[in-house]
Amino acid sequence: MKRFIAGLLMSGLMIPQLGAIVPPSCFNDSHDITSLTSWGPYSKRYAGISHIPDIKKGIRFDFSVMPGYYRNRQLVPHVLFESSYYPWNINPSMNRITYRYELEWKDRVFTDVTYYILDESSTLVGIRCVNNTETYQNLALNQMAYIDYPEAHPQVKASGASRLQWYSAIDYTENEPAFKTPQYGLVYDGWYRNEERSSFSLDGSVLGKGFGKDAGDRVSYRIDIPSGMEDGAIGFRYKVEKGKTATLRLKGLTDEVVKFTGTGDFTILPISYYGRKSGEYILELISEGTAEICLDGFFIGTAEDMGKLKFTPTAIPFTPIIEVGNEKQDFILKYEDCENFYGVAWNYKESFIREVLNSELESFFRKKTHDHLARKLIGDKQWHYTNAFLRPVVLAPHSEQTLYMLVCTGSREKVRQDLELFHSTPEKFVSLAQSQQPVKPEEALLPGGKKYSFGHQLLQAALLSNNHKDIYKMKTSSK
Repeated sequence: MKRFIAGLLMSGLMIPQLGAIVPPSCFNDSHDITSLTSWGPYSKRYAGISHIPDIKKGIRFDFSVMPGYYRNRQLVPHVLFESSYYPWNINPSMNRITYRYELEWKDRVFTDVTYYILDESSTLVGIRCVNNTETYQNLALNQMAYIDYPEAHPQVKASGASRLQWYSAIDYTENEPAFKTPQYGLVYDGWYRNEERSSFSLDGSVLGKGFGKDAGDRVSYRIDIPSGMEDGAIGFRYKVEKGKTATLRLKGLTDEVVKFTGTGDFTILPISYYGRKSGEYILELISEGTAEICLDGFFIGTAEDMGKLKFTPTAIPFTPIIEVGNEKQDFILKYEDCENFYGVAWNYKESFIREVLNSELESFFRKKTHDHLARKLIGDKQWHYTNAFLRPVVLAPHSEQTLYMLVCTGSREKVRQDLELFHSTPEKFVSLAQSQQPVKPEEALLPGGKKYSFGHQLLQAALLSNNHKDIYKMKTSSK
């Protein structure tokens, strides 16, 4: 181990990174690594390139190349387990990201996929297919474009709440349990104390994790009562296990003991208050220890408006509107929750566009790899992937071929313009990508470090590819 570390230090490869100065703009009192761009290897599903249209929404657009043998073995590069792909070469600025896909081991047949981040709106994808065998090899290239949401994206909406004030249960000013455990100051994963993630919440988070099971558990909120709301109601949205009743004592805005009857589902319980002047109040909830409660939050408003509240389940809008180009070598995607349009283009005639309707690809898509005629591969319909299917890519013995694709984003007009420019002058994009090539690593090496260069390349690629979006912390997403 000592010899290995000494070799790395002798190589001189790590010194520039260790000595780099992090600019002050990166420290903005958030969990986000602000030096990272909107494009990067952020996917939690399949290896490729991701774009973050809006960091606050926690939504991510993913694009992944999935090589395979034509009418045979199909690779699906899942980032969470071994799947015959490897982070191969990623430069420190992370604008050139290469993955290697081993179709036949010992580098006999492989595909190197490189994502060249050109600017804030476009990425060029270079797909280098190599055949080092004595026979012809027929490859297939499947490109998947899809959108991804946070793990607990809200799937319920409140209607009739336009005149009501909403307070999330985790937006408390104070939260003190009756008994403090050794983990009291170590809240899980950077969340709020007692926070749980739930897609049945209006905001994605609820106050739970055993809150209320011990007498004396206490949480406080700062409430603003506007003029004209001197008499009103507090509408608690909560869930208690069926057959149990959680009892809480309310103090501040109103003083009374309230019983929250359990149905097993989220329920609204309105509690009236009277004679409160406009201004700021404290609302304190103290458990009497009868049962734990899962509190989504509460509304403040009139009893009349509270009666108009309705809650409806809403599905995640993961299916895009697809606009296919005239030559059927490009498409534009528009997702409901994204202002941006996304475009994908390629210059390979032996291709067509498919849709994959299934929640996962690692087993379903490999099972469907022999279905070369269907334009829709229909599974459980729990997610949507737009698939550009290029086949076959014929490689003569001891030969290679490089194909290029463009992934871009922006307004519809801007995306269409970029796609047409790629079709007419692809060499301009390739030239721009090649101009970003750094100095050869060998030129920066000391003589004793050359034998460690390949190992350093793989270590650096593995480290820099370990960036995922989104990571939820305290009502925000970060990368």
